Amino acid sequence: TQGNAGPATARNHGVELAAAPLIAFTDDDCVVSETWLEEYLAYMERHPGIAGTGGLLRRKHDNLVARWVDHAVRMRHSVKDGETLILITANACYRREAFESAGGFDTRIPWAGGEDPDLSRKVIENGGRLSVIDGALVKHTHRDSVGGVFKDGKLVGMSRQLRMELGLYRDKPLVWSMGGMFYRHSRRGFASAVPLAEKLVYLFLNVVKVTGFLIGNLAMRLRRNRGAQGAELKKAVGASDLKDSKHAK
Repeated sequence: TQGNAGPATARNHGVELAAAPLIAFTDDDCVVSETWLEEYLAYMERHPGIAGTGGLLRRKHDNLVARWVDHAVRMRHSVKDGETLILITANACYRREAFESAGGFDTRIPWAGGEDPDLSRKVIENGGRLSVIDGALVKHTHRDSVGGVFKDGKLVGMSRQLRMELGLYRDKPLVWSMGGMFYRHSRRGFASAVPLAEKLVYLFLNVVKVTGFLIGNLAMRLRRNRGAQGAELKKAVGASDLKDSKHAK
């Protein structure tokens, strides 16, 4: 066992303890299908040129906020030309060789919300290809409250700033990131096949998340300016926030 050093460290430690050539990831707020591993194994055997793949993600519980996550945030793998740029570790499978060649997850990221795209980027830069499988279903416990949506936004804002400081995120104006997030979520929400009243609630939740994003980002900048590092930084951002950071993808 080891102390809680964040999801990146925990996952790397799990890979060290494993012996198989394929490494599958999920989260503790997820329920995998009975054939989850079988589907990954069969797919990777049929596609030896794929370094990693991700399966289907669906909400575990049906409520308004969870539907907002599905329709507006879209916690799912995006596909372009049969491949994807980011694998979400709530449901992903990597070849051990590709994972280790990329150096695993960056342990400088002490919470969830940035280690997934960073690992995917490194695998692709090493020449690996990432894909999406139409199966290997995982049901995820989405946020179900306005407060949870705010926390998600806050953690994403913190992660954005930290990744930028570590050179893992392209530097661009904060207002650009906020505007892009609000636009994407709003466009997807209004394009979904739900009643107008629900779409308006989605719009409100978009505002809540973007507000949390702004506060988290600015708080991270202030704490960095005060010289908070490592464990001090984790303590500064709040234990309650980090406890729930697995939702912030």
